[in-house]
Amino acid sequence: MNQYLEPGQLDRFERAREAIWGTPGFERRKSTLTADGNEFFPSATWVIQTVITDDAAAIFLEIIDRDGGQRIYIPTKVARTLFRQYTAIMKARRSARSKRGSETARARGHVPFGGKTGNRKERNPVEFTARTDAEEDDDNQEF
Repeated sequence: MNQYLEPGQLDRFERAREAIWGTPGFERRKSTLTADGNEFFPSATWVIQTVITDDAAAIFLEIIDRDGGQRIYIPTKVARTLFRQYTAIMKARRSARSKRGSETARARGHVPFGGKTGNRKERNPVEFTARTDAEEDDDNQEF
């Protein structure tokens, strides 16, 4: 709970944070970074908190720039959509990178799952012959 606000003075950001904090499965990651400005956003400090519980997910953003600060609460449905989109993009990137690496390896002469080529001795294949009924009977004799 925010130590400077009375319970009746909590804004939407604080109420959302209080509702999710400490619930079962609670996990949180927090990062603070300073971003250089551009023509749309001035230089600012960002505080990013990602929270996941057994039942919910949320992102809490705090932006502090020369004009003051803003606090943004991103609710469960939006947070999970962001996570899903990020995961899908990263999966596609890893797959593409893996395919490029595989093509490069093949071009260099590596055989996938085959080990080194040309260094193995030829193995004699094991020959199997069918057993006759007489041989089967010999194995099944009682002693």
